Amino acid sequence: MTSHQQKLIDRLNNGPVLIGDGGMGTQLYHHGAPLDAVFEYLNLIDSELVSRVHRDYADAGAELLETNTFGANSLRLAAFGLEQKTAQINLAGARLAREAAGEERWVAGSVGPLVKPRGSNLELTSQSKKELFREQMAALAEGGVDCFLLETFPGVDDLVLALDVAREFARPAIAQLAFNEGGFTGDGLSVEDAASRLSAARPAALGANCGAGPRELLQVLQRLAAATSLPVTAFPNSGFPEYVNGRHIYLATPDYFAALGQEMVDAGASLLGGCCGTGPEHIRLLSQTLADQAPGTRPT
Repeated sequence: MTSHQQKLIDRLNNGPVLIGDGGMGTQLYHHGAPLDAVFEYLNLIDSELVSRVHRDYADAGAELLETNTFGANSLRLAAFGLEQKTAQINLAGARLAREAAGEERWVAGSVGPLVKPRGSNLELTSQSKKELFREQMAALAEGGVDCFLLETFPGVDDLVLALDVAREFARPAIAQLAFNEGGFTGDGLSVEDAASRLSAARPAALGANCGAGPRELLQVLQRLAAATSLPVTAFPNSGFPEYVNGRHIYLATPDYFAALGQEMVDAGASLLGGCCGTGPEHIRLLSQTLADQAPGTRPT
């Protein structure tokens, strides 16, 4: 582990609160990418657009920038005939984020869950899943990421597999689940049961992202903070999308988002950012609101 990576671990454990970035796809779409674009492929065919989003978040106060590689595994890319470019897409994604991050910020290699193509009867073994994660993480590591952000996983089993692979690359891994309303994973585990299983896999931090919006995620975070001794993280959506004048938009304001972020820090969050619907203004206000704060005292 490099000294820069160790500083990340120290920051997660000892504060002050670390500020992540916001939604990537939302911003790519906002800046002109077609809605049906393969956003990860833009790392190769429109790198300046991706770099612009990274720079906007860095300027807004984000200290941890995520690579534009959430769905860049060969299983998903095969649906677009891009599976042979998996390594290139991830390597480019890591380098673009690294360039925008500079020396002081950290870069997190974004790794999402494995989703089978619609209508597919393909059954993946644990070993084949690991191979898919390994291909993606190897390219991200080569591109210079400081850690892996394993995010939006609906269930615990695949997240544990991804954590196993992440350890092969001697980098910290942050594990984040996407909880359904009511605080259950897609495979039916409660927050507490999921936290117990994942804590045993020893990620650098444990948290949640996406979901039904910041208020719902706050409730999950409060339960996580009581159920694990690991640093806890949150990357909420900006509420549910609503269809207005032909477009899906997110209506939670940056002020509301920052106010809920304060409550998450009070509950013990060590790392906060945004997911779908959030942009640089959400992160700017979050950064200003939480400047130099330590995570709140957590239940024992």
